[in-house]
Amino acid sequence: MNPPTIWRPYRVLEHMTEPGRYEMFCVGRAAGSRNARCRWTIEGATYTQVVSILNEMATRLPNNVADLLPGLARLSLCEGFHQGQQYGTVARWTTLVREKAEELEETLLLGEQNGQLRSELASVHERLETMLQENSEVSSIETGLRSQLKAEQEARIHFENESNQNTENLHAELGHVQAQFTAERQRTERQAEELRTLQEQNTALSSQLSSNQALLKRRQFELEQNQKIHEEQLAGVLARNAALLEQNREWEARLAANVLDRFCRYVKRVAAGCVPRLRPAPTRWQKVDSGYQLG
Repeated sequence: MNPPTIWRPYRVLEHMTEPGRYEMFCVGRAAGSRNARCRWTIEGATYTQVVSILNEMATRLPNNVADLLPGLARLSLCEGFHQGQQYGTVARWTTLVREKAEELEETLLLGEQNGQLRSELASVHERLETMLQENSEVSSIETGLRSQLKAEQEARIHFENESNQNTENLHAELGHVQAQFTAERQRTERQAEELRTLQEQNTALSSQLSSNQALLKRRQFELEQNQKIHEEQLAGVLARNAALLEQNREWEARLAANVLDRFCRYVKRVAAGCVPRLRPAPTRWQKVDSGYQLG
């Protein structure tokens, strides 16, 4: 069974890739393109290692993945141009991971507090049920005492009619029963007071639980908003990259047309007998202020 996923480093580390893909772009920054992300593709075995590290990071807490960042940065930067950005990439990722760790710790703390409040609330409910049960028993005792008192009173009247000698004994027994009834009533009043106190505590705990739940919902809403902002920023970067690619294709088309035009003029001059001195064969294209030329 695979370890559970705790967080998503795919999104936290600058949307470097997504599960299910087979390649990714280099995470380096091109200084000549307004610090845009490099468009060099990383694939094959290197990409597989990147995905493996990201999956392992997802099973750890964010504050326990610092040892994986240097290797991930080395694999995520293209060999030809941006291997020198490993230190800066690790520093940037360390900041992002630290922010995610703080955010996750705050969320877990709220969850623990919520669980403690639920446990306390359950305990209060149990105590409340116990008090209600005891109150029911007291009511039963009171009813029994009232019945007993009535029976004693009837017996007292009966014994008074039979003999005045038993009057004092009956009075003493009646006083004892009344004292017991008073004690039970006082106990009932104390239990009722404790029941009211527990109900107030229950109300306070319920209010605190509602407040924590509202705070948790607000935090989740802020997280969703931040995720939307990051996705919009990524969409803007992708749109700018598409525009740069389109501009690059236009320059290549112009360059091809310029080369073809020069070649046609050269052919016409050869046909007219005006052959200039041959220049060395071009070896590569060179970029100049006005465009590209063979040099």
